[in-house]
Amino acid sequence: MRRDPVKAVLYGVGTMGKLIVPLLTEKGVIVIGAIGGRNHLGEDLGEVCGLERKLHVTVSDDPEEVLSTRSADVAIVSIATFLADMFEPFERCIRNGLNVLTISEEMHYAWGNEPELTAKLDHLARLHGVTIAGSGYTDHFFFGQVAGLAGCCHRIDRIDGVGQDNLEDYGAGVAAMIHVGETVAAFEAAFPKSDGLRTWLQPVADAICVDLGLTPKTVRTSTTPWVEDVDMPCEVLDLTVKAGDVTGRTSQVDVETIQGTHVHFEFRERLYREGETDLNRWSILGYPDVTIENPAPAIATLTAAALVNRIPDVLDAQPGYRAPHQLSRPRYRPYPLHFYVRGDDS
Repeated sequence: MRRDPVKAVLYGVGTMGKLIVPLLTEKGVIVIGAIGGRNHLGEDLGEVCGLERKLHVTVSDDPEEVLSTRSADVAIVSIATFLADMFEPFERCIRNGLNVLTISEEMHYAWGNEPELTAKLDHLARLHGVTIAGSGYTDHFFFGQVAGLAGCCHRIDRIDGVGQDNLEDYGAGVAAMIHVGETVAAFEAAFPKSDGLRTWLQPVADAICVDLGLTPKTVRTSTTPWVEDVDMPCEVLDLTVKAGDVTGRTSQVDVETIQGTHVHFEFRERLYREGETDLNRWSILGYPDVTIENPAPAIATLTAAALVNRIPDVLDAQPGYRAPHQLSRPRYRPYPLHFYVRGDDS
């Protein structure tokens, strides 16, 4: 067991970063640096995240200064979805000797979408003796549950997954990226209707196939706009979306494997009407059939909690990029996180 607390740098002080910080402090992690964008610069991180005390950590827009002058164990990165957008921040953290844990969805299993960038990242992490991994809601609800159910099946013909979350929970950047409040024509110009469109759902399907020993034969992806027939308020963008304009999107991935198993996963990111809730459901069809459903999961909070629980696994893992099947199953951590990290006396 390690004797001194885990030290972390927060890279990204948006909606999710603010949710993660209180959970870190409650589990004994000392946050010693914070890197943000335009918002909250110069403010104390504790006040920004709604804590009743200051953390004496000032939000900075100079990542190199923060990373090179703080002796941290891990960087908690919550900025964007895709590795191409995140490579530079990841590289910066690794070159400064920090392990990296991120909620970036593509990092769930990055080898499929970005093999060259993933190989570079993996090599760099090995060179610097650190580990980089993705975690969050995807860790259990998009991977662990399916793997567990599959282990109870004799034959699997089809895997069907469906999820849904409220865009209001993830900040203005995500809503703007999906073109909420714009016309369907504007959405379709940004997301052409052509097979092969890169989506963060493909890493989910890739991770499932790798864990189950399935070999993809064909992969089809699509993204379509979600619209409503009534005006919808969008608080994070401070606007009212007119009926018929974009209030979200549905993304899908379909994988046919040479073993004959079909993997289908769709996810809806959208504004909710009153009474609607998040959704997570997986069905495995074969022998026997089995379904698991999580009604109204608190996706944003589960994302933050899962990531925090993963910190000891990343600190103890072999250097390099690690996908979920290369880490132990997610575990609840009732005590300060450094209790679960191997120390010199282990």
